[in-house]
Amino acid sequence: IPSLVLHEYGHALVATRLGDPTPKRWGRLSLNPKPLIDPFGSLILPGLAVILVASGNGLAVLPIFAYAKPMPLDPSYLRNRTSSPTWIVVGGLLANLVVATAAGLAMRVGLTGEALLFAYAVLLVNVFMLVIQLMPVPGLDGAKLLTVTAMSNVVGTIPPLHRLTEAAHAAGALVCLDACQAV
Repeated sequence: IPSLVLHEYGHALVATRLGDPTPKRWGRLSLNPKPLIDPFGSLILPGLAVILVASGNGLAVLPIFAYAKPMPLDPSYLRNRTSSPTWIVVGGLLANLVVATAAGLAMRVGLTGEALLFAYAVLLVNVFMLVIQLMPVPGLDGAKLLTVTAMSNVVGTIPPLHRLTEAAHAAGALVCLDACQAV
């Protein structure tokens, strides 16, 4: 739960800095986990996973998965409606990267015993969260990073598709283009 809280706090902090007061109004600009707790995703699902792992049925490699309530965001408040949503996504991912890096550095200092195991667990949880969040699945941060539309009916802009496509192809990435709004 601490990693979920820090991840969502990263989103809320960046959104607030970029002009959207919605996270603060909804109580999300806080390290208090209470407004983030989703009864099923934050409590029941990870609890069931822990029971399965602890049962000793060969499921010890099953990752303990949890999720929090999504952060409310009102794009109309953002100063730059084109790039600000991307920075908000990066804020949450960066929070997990910072925590994972801190845990890795703590392990390198020479921790032993339980402290080493704890730092290793923190590292694994945050790297796992970062990788999962990068997947291009709706609801995860990766879907927001990889979305390219030919025209936005929300902000009325047309992104430089040719330049974006060339950059993606140069990096060996495929491009999925949603041009439905351009018709």
